[in-house]
Amino acid sequence: GQPAPEPARKRRRWDSDGPGSESAVNPVEAGAPVAVPDPKAAADAAAKLSMLLKPAVPVAAVTISPAALAAAAALTGGQIGNVATKTRKVPINDAPATTRNILTRGSMQKDIGMKTGASVITKGRYYSPEELARRNPDDEQPLYLELTAVENSQLEAGEQMIKEILSDTPLPDPRALSKQAGLDGLFTRKLTVGMDDAPPGFSVIGKLLGPKGAYVKHVTSVTGARADLKGKGSRQQPGEVGFDEPMFFEITAKSEKAVEEACKLCADLINTVKQEYDK
Repeated sequence: GQPAPEPARKRRRWDSDGPGSESAVNPVEAGAPVAVPDPKAAADAAAKLSMLLKPAVPVAAVTISPAALAAAAALTGGQIGNVATKTRKVPINDAPATTRNILTRGSMQKDIGMKTGASVITKGRYYSPEELARRNPDDEQPLYLELTAVENSQLEAGEQMIKEILSDTPLPDPRALSKQAGLDGLFTRKLTVGMDDAPPGFSVIGKLLGPKGAYVKHVTSVTGARADLKGKGSRQQPGEVGFDEPMFFEITAKSEKAVEEACKLCADLINTVKQEYDK
């Protein structure tokens, strides 16, 4: 007889055309401390600046990191040797507290610098809406990020990366996506995402999470497994396990079957995003 037709595959959340995706963030208090320039970077900048000011040493012969560039520019009023640096301000005072915390982390600012060539430092202070209404023109400026670079293209790339994070919709704590009764007896598996060299304008984490985390929530609702994005670029807190690894899904469930099903869905989701990335 004829073989039985394959059952229709259940429609997945990411199969549908939807609006731009959002990124998950970790909830923090509004008064979280902001990042400050690294003293070591400032010392490094001073030493390299001394070399640059010597006529015998060409500017191109000295490589300055983005963090050192910002410190050197601050010391010289925007001039490093015979190279003038450019700056740009990106206001973040009105961003949600979770987003402000992400953007003012030293690790995130370093990541922006490494990817775009524009250094980032936090300036100003946070004002609540009430404080902002009472602020005088001579008062300290509302919280903002200052970008420093040699080329306009670096400033534009840095600003684009910051604005991408500003446009993300904060999500609840990922631990709320699925509730597990304790850690005993749980099965866990890692699934590498790849796309580590994605340009700043292509938000890998946002496209994997989906609008307001819809895609990972779909994985949880279908399989009962918890799917967390971790590693570099995931906005995982520094010091947490896996923070320095390439981005990956951590799949956790009470049964191997649930983990296997969740892995298949996550692998399909990764492939969908990769197809868009490869276009």
